[in-house]
Amino acid sequence: MKKICVHSKSGYFHPKWIEFLQKYGAEVLATDLQEPGSQEKIKACDGVMWHLSMNPSVLQSAGPILNPVEFALGKKVFPNFKTRWHFEDKFAQKYLFDALEVKTPATYCFWNIDSAMKWVEEAAQFPLVHKNGRGAGSVNVSMANNKQQAIKKIKQAFSNHGVWHQTGYCSVTNRTISKRIRNEIANFAIRLHDSSMHILTGRMPHLPRRYWLPEKDCVLFQEFMPKNEFDTRITVIGDRAFGFRRWNRPDDFRASGGGKLDHSTDQINLEYVRMAFEISRNGGFQSMAYDFLKDADGNPVVCEMSFGYQNKAVYDCSGHWDKDLNWHQGQMWPEEAHVFDFLHENGI
Repeated sequence: MKKICVHSKSGYFHPKWIEFLQKYGAEVLATDLQEPGSQEKIKACDGVMWHLSMNPSVLQSAGPILNPVEFALGKKVFPNFKTRWHFEDKFAQKYLFDALEVKTPATYCFWNIDSAMKWVEEAAQFPLVHKNGRGAGSVNVSMANNKQQAIKKIKQAFSNHGVWHQTGYCSVTNRTISKRIRNEIANFAIRLHDSSMHILTGRMPHLPRRYWLPEKDCVLFQEFMPKNEFDTRITVIGDRAFGFRRWNRPDDFRASGGGKLDHSTDQINLEYVRMAFEISRNGGFQSMAYDFLKDADGNPVVCEMSFGYQNKAVYDCSGHWDKDLNWHQGQMWPEEAHVFDFLHENGI
């Protein structure tokens, strides 16, 4: 019996991973890969699975922990390096899309303020979508409607303090009015306390409570795609593709995180499915979710991709397409597809 080491302290894929690994006859070692001594446990296993989350400790530790496992110990890893190295990094994705010749909205990355300001003054066409390097559910995505708004974002990115994500330290987005008011009051109190302590003792202020650390000296703008009332999410796992549409929030250009999903199979453009398979094949991805929009001519473009996605949204699809675009009826948890492929393709 083969033994698989599963990181069970973060993410939400691992409970069903464990269930399906046991179903397919594997022995499971559920552990915390961030704890000292994890390498010795891994050496006794045939493979490692870790659902990477957006938590800063995971984003900082996953590479140093998993890279030696995959390249020095020669163990099979999910997600493998090709699938994970660009996770939660829109700058990395931009350059990877360019290398793979993926059709995307025009995307502009700048690493110094002079280049960014010159582009805004001479070449930029508005409106533009501004994105920070990290963020999910439409968080850290906003509109720059004109030159002045773009310049403000550039100056903030290249200032001494950089970009601090979210509005304050307690999120005030996607909340009821009463909770937003409470969080705004809490944010004001924290800022007042931090300012006082910094003046009196020199102590630095709080970092945002969760997920995204401050960013500095980089800025990214993307061409705005108008007349898109929804995006189409295509999730490719091995030779399977699952698809659904995500409708924009009211009076907003963003769909991610809105929760308004349409799983009608006949509404999915099969060109999106074909493109998603092609990108995954060329990129060597074990699993990837793609967000498709239409450009001004109605052609499909990919605005983002991610290894992380909501498992229930994929399970709610009534079936999936194979790589030849044949339809297979029947629901499937993405975790089962992950496990099946991981065990069989790697001969574990």
